[in-house]
Amino acid sequence: MPEAGHAPPVVGDWEGVGPGRPEACHVRGLRRGPRVDRPDGVGVAVIWGEFAYNPSITLARRSSGAYARDALGDRYLAIGTFFGSGSFQAADRRRFQEGWDGPAWRAFEVEPAPGSFEAALAAVGLDAFALDLRQLPDAGPVAEWFATARPVRDIGNSYHPDAPEQNVEDRVEAEGFDVVVFFQTASRAVPTPAEIERGSYDLGAE
Repeated sequence: MPEAGHAPPVVGDWEGVGPGRPEACHVRGLRRGPRVDRPDGVGVAVIWGEFAYNPSITLARRSSGAYARDALGDRYLAIGTFFGSGSFQAADRRRFQEGWDGPAWRAFEVEPAPGSFEAALAAVGLDAFALDLRQLPDAGPVAEWFATARPVRDIGNSYHPDAPEQNVEDRVEAEGFDVVVFFQTASRAVPTPAEIERGSYDLGAE
C-alpha cells in the first residue's frame, strides 16, 4: 500500500471519445499497462476514467476494464460512481448534432429518472454510501434486483439536454462493477479563469 500521505499514482485517462467514434474507447492508461503493476513498491494505482473501465462494457472493441481485469484478476477493483440530483459539466451535443452555436461546454442539472438505477439508490435517503457488490447473496430478492438491467445515466463527455434518453442505457451494474459509490447530490466541475475568458464554457445550467 502507499505510505501515509502519498496518493496512489494516476495511470490512465481517455484517448478521446467522440460522436461516431466508438473505436476511440481505448484508453491511454491501458496502453501504458505495465505502469498499473508498478515495480517500485507502490502496490496501489488509480485509473480514473469513464464507463470504459467497466469490464462488462463492449462497444466497437472490448473495454479497457476488460483488459485490466484479464491482466490483474482480483487485484483490479472496478468502482462505479453514481449520483442522484445535481449538476455536471459536459459538451453540448447540440453543437455537433444540430449545428447549435452555443458554448462548447456547459453545466446541466438533472434529477434521477423514475425506475432508474440512480432513483433506487437515491431512495435510500443517505447523503453518500458505498455498496460492495462482491458481497451480494447468490439468490433471493436482493440478488434478483441487482441482476436485472435498469436504466442508468451514461453521460461520458457529452449530453443532449433536449434528448436525455441519448445518455441512458439499460445495464446490470453488478456485472461490471465490484463496488458502487453513490452521492445524493453532485455539482459541476469549475472551469479555470483562462477557460472562462476563452468563452469555451457557459457558467449557467440547463
